[in-house]
Amino acid sequence: QFYQASRLTFRRGIMPILYSGISSKHLSYREGRKEKVYRDGKSWPTLGVGANLAEEHILATFKTLKKFPKEVIEDLQGLKKLSDSEREKKAKDIEKQFANITFSNQEIDKLFEASFQVAEKDVKEAFNKGVWEERRLKNGETVKVWNGQKVDSKAWEKQPELVRAVCLDLSFNTGGPGLRKYKSFLRAVKAEDYRRAALELLNSKDYKDNKKKTDPNHGLALRRLDAAIELGKLAEERENKR
Repeated sequence: QFYQASRLTFRRGIMPILYSGISSKHLSYREGRKEKVYRDGKSWPTLGVGANLAEEHILATFKTLKKFPKEVIEDLQGLKKLSDSEREKKAKDIEKQFANITFSNQEIDKLFEASFQVAEKDVKEAFNKGVWEERRLKNGETVKVWNGQKVDSKAWEKQPELVRAVCLDLSFNTGGPGLRKYKSFLRAVKAEDYRRAALELLNSKDYKDNKKKTDPNHGLALRRLDAAIELGKLAEERENKR
């Protein structure tokens, strides 16, 4: 598989972006910060900064926050085993059980830290595996070829802070399995072709399936669009310095 760069012209600044650091402030802006349990996507009880209570690492921290009935914890542990319709019904029941419970900022921060650590671990693993290698063809031309087995342990640290923020945001939002589906995006980033990376975000299922304002996950499309715009701006800035 040979890599070819592409070009795209981007509009500037549709929505304010808080990519000045990889922080709770940025992800709180993206995910929202809720003091009560709510349903994200109808089926997943969620709290704080997008913390899915059905995820094992989140639930482990959640159980330390307060004394919850054993049945509630068991319901959360069993959500992933249910069908979509069963899970949606159970999630509604769980949401009602927590309707009168408000969680403190300190408790929300604990959940966020658990989410952040896993998201960072996932993005580093996904990012560091695979490298672009130069190969000379018989005609003397040099091309870049993808080696998906080689590991570059320093690949993550080499990227600009903005790019790391975009990738971490994607990992936090989609989880490790979801992030690994963005193969073309990650390859473009590692080739430092940020225009191509932006195109891959706009070509993603998350974006294309939720572009209409009436789509239930329209915010997801806006999130991908914002990231694409920022990567496009970064590409322009780098080109102007050449």
